[in-house]
Amino acid sequence: MKKTLPFLNYSQLLTSLIAITLITAPLYPLRFKIFGYFPSTIIEVMVILTSLIWFIDKIKSRSFSIAHTKFDWIIIVFLLSGLISTIISNDWIASLGRFRAFFIEPIMFYYIFTDTYIRYWQQKQSSVKILSKIRNFNFPRIILISMFFAAIWVSILGILQYFFQIGIVTPDQSNRAHGFYNIGNQLAMVVGPMLLIFVASYKHKFYKYPYYLITLTLTVAFFATDSQGGWIGLFGGIIVIFVSRIVKEALLNKLMQYFIVGICLLFIIFLTQISHFTPKNINPWIRPGGTELVRLCLWEGAFNAVKDHPITGVGMAGFSQTYGSKYYTCDGEPFEDTDNILLNFWTKTGILGLLACIFMLLIVFSQSQVFIYQLPFIYWFIHGMVDVPYFKNDLSLYWWVFAALIAIHNYNNTQGSINTNNP
Repeated sequence: MKKTLPFLNYSQLLTSLIAITLITAPLYPLRFKIFGYFPSTIIEVMVILTSLIWFIDKIKSRSFSIAHTKFDWIIIVFLLSGLISTIISNDWIASLGRFRAFFIEPIMFYYIFTDTYIRYWQQKQSSVKILSKIRNFNFPRIILISMFFAAIWVSILGILQYFFQIGIVTPDQSNRAHGFYNIGNQLAMVVGPMLLIFVASYKHKFYKYPYYLITLTLTVAFFATDSQGGWIGLFGGIIVIFVSRIVKEALLNKLMQYFIVGICLLFIIFLTQISHFTPKNINPWIRPGGTELVRLCLWEGAFNAVKDHPITGVGMAGFSQTYGSKYYTCDGEPFEDTDNILLNFWTKTGILGLLACIFMLLIVFSQSQVFIYQLPFIYWFIHGMVDVPYFKNDLSLYWWVFAALIAIHNYNNTQGSINTNNP
């Protein structure tokens, strides 16, 4: 028989803090100062608080070991690439802040997440009673519900912005749903993966009408972002869901691995010929056209940067300065990111970070019975070919949360204790 976790013990407290962190993560653009001196964000405060409670619990329980997972060696490479990019950056203070936000904190959260599951949920087969007359919720289900809450509340805000001009955060995005972000594409990056999971889980809904209402809310908000890359990512994800119904899981995973490697190779080949496609703009300070042409200019400049710095990149916080002063071609705006997942990692973390990203995706699609948790990576990779799917505070956190969900599946020794296809 499953044991109900006692109220407010460390297991309950850690689980609650993890859930609250995920729900409030989209609020990270709201910045404030602690005691009037230390700049911070809600997501940073929640990660630090969760880490503090976890550390106290580890000391109190005299449990100092950390479980090994399939992503450990990738994590080492990620951290090494981020550390190198911080050291070589021309603005090491800003780089250190990004290294902490995009690597140290999300990876720390990953290990807190896996450790909480292994010590308090997997071994004891615990569950939390939520509306006990309805059902008990295990750990993966609580995490997915928290992620859904985050997507739903930020979707509602996006709908209010788009249809009623209420709660506009970024004035130049007033014609798009954008949540608390400076562009609608970032909202699509949060909503899109959860919409795919909801679509793939339609057989497991336990409330008919709320399921349809939530699906409608996420869909309307997603399309209100007017993110063309998001539409491609969603369409690609739906195709993968359809294919998953007609082919065996092992074959699907192989196809996804071939797809990732193939797209990476094709894009790098395209970059070597990109000068034939970029607009011939005499004045780079005047936009050459729409976002498609601007991205071509951005990619050409970014590729020129990595050709000069193929091993180390230009530093965690160095791209906007080097691109805006040295590498711009037909558009001179000093962008912070390259709007492409491969160039993002290559420019910021060098060849080590790029390889770590690719190999992590290949590991994700080498696991079995975790299709629900693979869907966000499918979306982020496809949409990420024309946008920024990782180097944002909430996205890097969500990236490692879904990696953790895949990792803890390996500790499922009791058949049926975690149904990874049933969130």
